[in-house]
Amino acid sequence: MKTILYFAIVGFFFLGCRNEEPKDVELIVLKPQRVISQIDSLFFVRVSLNSKKDNVFVLSQNPSLLVKTNSKFEPLWVYDKEGEGPSDLSYPEQSIIIEDKIYVLDHGNQSIKVFETSNGSFVQSFRIPERVSNHRFDISKEGNFYFSILGLQEGNSVIEVDSAGNLIKHLGVNFPETGIGSNRQMKYFQLDNEDNIIFIGASLPYVEIINSKGGSIKRFSLEDFEPIKRALDSLENDIKTNKRGMATNSIPSFIVDAQYVNGKLYISFTDRIGLDRSKARNLLEFKINKEVCELTRMIKLQTDTKDDGFHPRNFYVDSENNRLLVQGLITGQIYEFDLPE
Repeated sequence: MKTILYFAIVGFFFLGCRNEEPKDVELIVLKPQRVISQIDSLFFVRVSLNSKKDNVFVLSQNPSLLVKTNSKFEPLWVYDKEGEGPSDLSYPEQSIIIEDKIYVLDHGNQSIKVFETSNGSFVQSFRIPERVSNHRFDISKEGNFYFSILGLQEGNSVIEVDSAGNLIKHLGVNFPETGIGSNRQMKYFQLDNEDNIIFIGASLPYVEIINSKGGSIKRFSLEDFEPIKRALDSLENDIKTNKRGMATNSIPSFIVDAQYVNGKLYISFTDRIGLDRSKARNLLEFKINKEVCELTRMIKLQTDTKDDGFHPRNFYVDSENNRLLVQGLITGQIYEFDLPE
């Protein structure tokens, strides 16, 4: 646990991990079973979604609040204490549910807040010892917390912290820099069922699995999959031409969010296909483990709104109920879809 291994980039390593996209990848079109524009009298701008059994937990960044609803999105309790105190919320970003507790990454206060799922009572909080990003955090089976930190030094892109907020160690990996741009090492990550860490590049096309000590298990290239290759090419063109007027130190991302669940990795990405957005794909589903990374399905969300041509603002795969919860990028509405097995 004390030794952190860093790995140099070796050419043949990538050749052994390249993936060929299957010729016939299934495209499924989903239509919403439910559309939510507000919850009771509560409106929201940007949310993060989670669920347990038939209940949905909506974590709103602005205004800062946590809402538990029933299956019809009717509120059961609301926690809306906003501020800078130990029990306050300020721009909360992500949540994880373990048994009867919900753990919230309170980004504005750089802390973890813990609440009872039954009634929303505040339990405890701890400060995160370093500035962390708003990417996904995760909790190991041992109860340790993993966060993606801001900045990058020798691949130390993640910190492990105990339940009292004490730093245990730094770990992570470096992806190879390609094309134009610097400091493009932003990553999403999540723990798999064995507490290995799955890193997903936000602006670099790689997925890497490492163990809890920092040792690399497998690295996969995503650029051979056509949707990702197209998005990456568009990103490189944006950087070169700067048509969007980006700041010179900006770090544009083509992977917007990612979620690992039960051996599957779901990725939302900027499917840039020109002015005609009618053929945009909103989510990609990969089968992933220590041996293989295979694109199995592409998902198109058909809501008949302006959201259809763009990636979701936030999505959550509820494997317990085989459904997909999505917040639209343009309208901000929440959509509930049945997700075929």
